[in-house]
Amino acid sequence: MKKYFKIIFLIIPFFMLSCFQENSLPEQNEEVLEKLILDDGGITGLEISNNENLVIFNFEHFSVLDTKGEFLFKTTPEKHGVNTLVIANDLIFIAGKSKEGEAGKPGISSYDYYGNLLWVIELEMPEGEAVEAMALKLANSKLLLSLVSGSEQTNAPFHKSLLVFEISLSGELMTSNLGHLATDVDYFANHILMLSDNKMLIQGSRKIREGIANEGVLVYLIEEGQLKWEKEFGNPGFQTINKVKENSLGGLWLIGSRQTIAWAIEIDIQGNKVSEINYQTYESGKNWFYDLEFTKEGILFGGFTNKGGGNLDEALIALFNRGGDLIKEEAISQNSHNRVYAVRNRGNDEIVFAGWQLNQNSNRFDSWVFSKFLKDLK
Repeated sequence: MKKYFKIIFLIIPFFMLSCFQENSLPEQNEEVLEKLILDDGGITGLEISNNENLVIFNFEHFSVLDTKGEFLFKTTPEKHGVNTLVIANDLIFIAGKSKEGEAGKPGISSYDYYGNLLWVIELEMPEGEAVEAMALKLANSKLLLSLVSGSEQTNAPFHKSLLVFEISLSGELMTSNLGHLATDVDYFANHILMLSDNKMLIQGSRKIREGIANEGVLVYLIEEGQLKWEKEFGNPGFQTINKVKENSLGGLWLIGSRQTIAWAIEIDIQGNKVSEINYQTYESGKNWFYDLEFTKEGILFGGFTNKGGGNLDEALIALFNRGGDLIKEEAISQNSHNRVYAVRNRGNDEIVFAGWQLNQNSNRFDSWVFSKFLKDLK
């Protein structure tokens, strides 16, 4: 098995703080938080530490907020962006595509809880290839980093390169494996979900050619480097998947949008569809799911809608029971465009939401974090 990697190992403690303007919105009560960080670029991801601090991120940087949403620090990686982030042992690990574009090298790096860089690894891709999707997972006290790229290594059409790296928490590259996945359609890999050391789910979508619209959502299960099954879901026409997440009961959820309908499908580990949710608020033309969280009352989705009419996007919160029936829904707008991209349960039935706010009279994206208790959902 060929190995494609190059390591640049740095032990460079430094503290990176960026000047930014922040504004705390009035709290609804003493228990919940709401925070608006002006001109921060918005939030695409959220994780919660062991001490319930909030780690928010977008491709350019990540920040840590305390339990009440007060800013602690912000760090901007130099070499690569933040496509995915995990927390372990009071350390923050990020992986992302190169900030130099397709010619650059993807990487992974580690930071302590003060924002100091501990180590960084840059990874060589096969010649002529660029990362399409990546995933970072903590498993058995090590990091698993998986990458998918379009392949130029074989003469057969519709091949993808699959690269999996095992990395210690101290930054040592333990193993690296390169494999290939052959399919009968030309597609772009959107998401990877690492289910174990040797099992991964790849979700993709057909590439549009000669004006033919994308048809269906493609899903592949790879185990021990071999294709176990491939499935296609959805109907002809536009549809997209924004999140792939493991079900707390052992299945898998794929969520996104089908034209004007927010869409979620649950499948089992064999790729069989278990349930499906199609959500549309009245006659609104925008309904998207971006993330989900499992709660004691059901499945809570976050996204956006334009339920209120007009041109404003409203943050969408929608709670469904296990049978797919809508329990509660809420659309939130602050006279601006608002979207929820991440949903996390912080315990004690407090749900934290993160996303962005865009003032309709400007191009300024503000990072937006707030929480609600399940009992308070409308």
